Amino acid sequence: MPNRYLLRFHFGPYTLDPLSGILCKGGRRLRADLRLVRFLAAIVERKGKTVSREFLERKFWPSLSARDLNLDVLVCQARKLLGDDPRAPRFIQTRRLEGYRFICPVRQIPVPAEENAGRSKAIAFCEKAHHRWALRTPSAIKESILLYSRAIKEDPTCAMAWSGRADAWTMAGIHCLLPPADAFLRARSDAADALRIAPKLAEAIVSEAWVKLCYDREFTKAKRDFSRALRLNPKNPFAYNGLALLYIGLGKPGRAAKAMLKAWELKAASAFLNALLADALYQDHNYDKAAERAKLALHSDPGFAVGHACLGKVYLQQGKLEEAIGHLELACRLSGGSPIMLGLLAYAYGTSRQKEKATGILRRLSKQRRDNNDYVSPYFLALAELGLRRCWRAVHYLRQAFRERSHWVLFLRTEPTLDSLRGDKRFQALLKDL
Repeated sequence: MPNRYLLRFHFGPYTLDPLSGILCKGGRRLRADLRLVRFLAAIVERKGKTVSREFLERKFWPSLSARDLNLDVLVCQARKLLGDDPRAPRFIQTRRLEGYRFICPVRQIPVPAEENAGRSKAIAFCEKAHHRWALRTPSAIKESILLYSRAIKEDPTCAMAWSGRADAWTMAGIHCLLPPADAFLRARSDAADALRIAPKLAEAIVSEAWVKLCYDREFTKAKRDFSRALRLNPKNPFAYNGLALLYIGLGKPGRAAKAMLKAWELKAASAFLNALLADALYQDHNYDKAAERAKLALHSDPGFAVGHACLGKVYLQQGKLEEAIGHLELACRLSGGSPIMLGLLAYAYGTSRQKEKATGILRRLSKQRRDNNDYVSPYFLALAELGLRRCWRAVHYLRQAFRERSHWVLFLRTEPTLDSLRGDKRFQALLKDL
């Protein structure tokens, strides 16, 4: 029998195309989500045979204990879509205590070869997109979103494309390319589509876990999902990266550094993973080792803005203000004036008593935020204010970042630049809400 994803099924006035996730009636596309199409495909392709409830429950809810209501709802939706009557079925017959059987005559028609080529094109776009996404620069993240979108257009059933685009939206939120609600809610939607297609895809589980961590701040659920994904695929550095950020949010930077070390071991040549390991060590106040890792990241890619920012932050804590400012200025130029890098630089200028320069950046970021040209997280306005020793203003902006669900508030418990606020009662109250 040919691969089921290379077939179309015709029954009555309906055409079911599992490859594209489309159900048509008389040539008109019906509104049906992917899970509903997948359910129909599961019983139609086994026409005349009983498909057990247990099989269907495992297929569509693999991580849950059997929930009869979920399957009953799905069957009810399918019958409603087909205009079927359970008392006198033409399509879906209930086999009491056994499952369901598709009883309408079905014709199988192979999908034309040119359409099969869509999957190959989708995979090619995914590979290009992942390469761009792995660079973690603003322009590369934007390119990866476009490439993943092209992959989805070529093959809407490609779960890796949906999961990849979810991760790209997550990075857009983390790098302040979009407001958190825009970025993370898009990531959640794409991750859900990936999981509807492939419920056991480790990458999709990780994609959803990142949203639970960064946007929902549901540490327990995120940890459960990262751990589950690593059981399915122990060689997923993005899952270890997520666990590291989770431990940062919990105020356990030592465990974060160990998680990032595992991520780095999977891809030691990655400039970005070296930089993230450097940052985890920095959060743990292990500045000498953090500097070593940041330098390794820059050895791999001398033009890597994040690497320069990491080394600049370490030098600030070591009191090497001139070297720190040099790296942070370079990070700003290389990133095209990222609000993240500008906020760090403003803090460095303020710390080194260059008040005029720090104030100039603060005005620039404030205007950019007011004008809605690009998203500016209040977290980086807080850093600028903190560099100018205006602690009450810094806490005010940190509260705004918390309300906007900026993922940057996950660093409140460990970020060394915030150590001067730890005795502030307003800051302590904010930590209790995290």
